Amino acid sequence: MESKEEAKEPRCRCGHGTDHHMVSPEGEYTFGGWLCVTFGISAIPKRVRYRCRVCQQIITETTDPSVLRRSMGR
Repeated sequence: MESKEEAKEPRCRCGHGTDHHMVSPEGEYTFGGWLCVTFGISAIPKRVRYRCRVCQQIITETTDPSVLRRSMGR
């Protein structure tokens, strides 16, 4: 039986949640952010999407500033 916390977490069609090792965060950057990343400078993305590497489904996306700071440089 699933707890309420597990039932709320979005999952892909494979059943992976955002914390699964087969799910990767992908940063979406502004033009200036891409320039920084291209030259090896860390930049804070404007949005992070979580994509399953098995089925390629985007599970969720966020613009939460605390999550964006943690995803800097990915």
